[in-house]
Amino acid sequence: MKLLRVLALLPILLLFSCDLFSPEKDDDPAEVSDDLLGSKTIGVAGGELDLDSIRVIVPAGAFREENTIRVSVEDEEEDFGEYGISSMYRIDGLPGTIDEPIRLRLKYRGPIEGDTLIAVGRILNATTEDSVHASFHTDQAADSSGYLLYELPADAAGKAIGKEEAQSAGETFFFIILGGYMEEPSANGHFILSYPLAYSAQGAKMGEHFEEAYDSCAAMGYDLTGRDWAADPPTVLAKPSSRFNGAYFYRISKVKNDPLVTDQELRKYIPVGSFQIDLGILNDDPKMRAVCGHEFFHLVQNLYEFSSPNIEIEQKWLKEAASVWIMEKFSNLPNYVPHSINGREMYPFDGWQYAGRSHARTGYGLSVILKGVVEAYGQQAIRSIFEEIQAGVLPSQAVDPVDAVLSVLNEPVPQFWHGVLGAYVLGHYYDNQVNFRFLDEWTNFTTFTVDPSNNVIPATLEYHDLSGRLFKILPGDLSTLSTAPLSFTVDDPANCGILVCKYKQGTEITMVGEAFPGGSGQVALADAKPLFDAGYDLVVLVSNSTHDAASNYQGKNDVELLIELTGSDVLNGSMEFYLDTARFQRSDQTGPTTANLEEALHFNGAVGSFSNGLFSGNYSYESLGRTFSGNVRITYIDNPASINVHLSNTMSYESSWGFGTVTIQYTVDYSGLSYDGIDPTSGRYAYSTSGSSTCGASVTWRETNALYTQNLISYDCGANAYLKVYVDSR
Repeated sequence: MKLLRVLALLPILLLFSCDLFSPEKDDDPAEVSDDLLGSKTIGVAGGELDLDSIRVIVPAGAFREENTIRVSVEDEEEDFGEYGISSMYRIDGLPGTIDEPIRLRLKYRGPIEGDTLIAVGRILNATTEDSVHASFHTDQAADSSGYLLYELPADAAGKAIGKEEAQSAGETFFFIILGGYMEEPSANGHFILSYPLAYSAQGAKMGEHFEEAYDSCAAMGYDLTGRDWAADPPTVLAKPSSRFNGAYFYRISKVKNDPLVTDQELRKYIPVGSFQIDLGILNDDPKMRAVCGHEFFHLVQNLYEFSSPNIEIEQKWLKEAASVWIMEKFSNLPNYVPHSINGREMYPFDGWQYAGRSHARTGYGLSVILKGVVEAYGQQAIRSIFEEIQAGVLPSQAVDPVDAVLSVLNEPVPQFWHGVLGAYVLGHYYDNQVNFRFLDEWTNFTTFTVDPSNNVIPATLEYHDLSGRLFKILPGDLSTLSTAPLSFTVDDPANCGILVCKYKQGTEITMVGEAFPGGSGQVALADAKPLFDAGYDLVVLVSNSTHDAASNYQGKNDVELLIELTGSDVLNGSMEFYLDTARFQRSDQTGPTTANLEEALHFNGAVGSFSNGLFSGNYSYESLGRTFSGNVRITYIDNPASINVHLSNTMSYESSWGFGTVTIQYTVDYSGLSYDGIDPTSGRYAYSTSGSSTCGASVTWRETNALYTQNLISYDCGANAYLKVYVDSR
């Protein structure tokens, strides 16, 4: 297709283009069209290039110097299919600065039905596909007995960059006359719509979807005043397309041969941009609605000064991830899953800024990151990310997209990322419509078989920054064992978390143990044999939250997961803690609140294993309508002098006050908790600390309910603070 294979010498241009539902395609090598109809050198005095089917009239004063213009005909009439009623003409060599309108006279095959329209195309770079495409919009023209008369406006080439800064290199335009098309404004006038008469109802609906996207983004607080919607509304053209379902085009051009763009220059491009929607999706309203929302969000990103790919190419993944995220908001389908995720389900495990593939295509699979952000902090957090990008100063201080996302987190990055990736594996975000796709594919796992002859398995793998790995554990010959206790331990517990699940292909994935980063780094199952006997495999997720800005968040590190078939034991005990002046942040409030934090629970019957003074076990029980579950790790040091203790607890219950399901999750870590003696009430061994020394504990606390999410930000440890642990085994 020659229209898509030209332009090795074009200026640098930018397009947000979204190959949302199509397979990835290889681009044809660039070549220059050889269907030349004629050429002519024209100077300041003006001139004409008069050919059989097209006439180009350059008035005096239009050019500031001599330019050789060339007219070719393209074999691209099928680009508009039956609606193209003339040849597709290509004009090369127009200068970036045109001071007077250029007049065209084009022959067509009549009659013209609908509005008298010409489609005008520019070649722009598609950042998603790293290839060039023609961006078309329609203009009104005049009919003259088998010919169409059209004026190319004086600012057509230099628009958005100013005539003084327009480059002198030749510009390329495409022209084709349309039949059976209409052009009209959308209902609220924010868009100019062009679509075939045969699609009038669907075209009007397309306009409604764009207006809905406009209203929704305005309601979410996005600043849309960066362009003049009344004076220069963006065009929306519905046309046949074999490349993408939707695209947003805007232009960034070289200035003085410098490929970089400054903030000042970037702001000149913001008011310019147009959309194309594939005619093929106009009869699929749910898809059309989602695509319109997706593409409009690219315009919003433009208004928030997402920079040129020459400066911060990594911003592409954030652009696409955000636009994929918002598709769900604009879709009217329950449990909507964006089609762009198809075939990209494993991308979140490869790292946020993984350099092994196109950054834009990576973004198609990373919307789950933003789903996690919105669930924790509300949809205004996405706007905050955009504002962080906008605050960067180009070209030297462009904001990295990872930095922008991390800037909105009010919790440790390892806690956030492990929680998001674990929820993704468990099917939380897409109602089990996405997770089974990658869980059912064996090539996505590193698989191990455990039995008495293979009871210690060190699995060291390479992880990218902010990534994860999936393991599958299969049973070998366990017939000689009455129980099969399994433990999973990572060698970097500060940055890595573990999620262990029982799994049946395509039907069930259920958590059976978890260790968040910052804790023990171990999950111990008292007996995996009943799970294996019931036909389950074990799926283990190891999250990696290591990230290095110095390596552009594309670093790598090795993580070892140690899988052990161990002996077992039982621990009974309890923990209590009280923190003075705990500060909390709720997602539905702008500022923190202050209160004391007090928790008490028991872990009687914690089943796990003792080894070299270390107990690791899991517990689960119900009390007063509340379900408690978690894992405990206690290291006995110079017994009975002190212990190191780690607890990761989840408490959930159904609230009777309209809060729905309430889940409270917290972790407690303390090293060197002193032995107090035997508690006279329980007869258990007591360890405790109190007062300001309680601040030696590392405590995370989080409550999630139907109305808000609340996180512990910080706490003070006054005279009343304490931490107490009681155990009956040492």
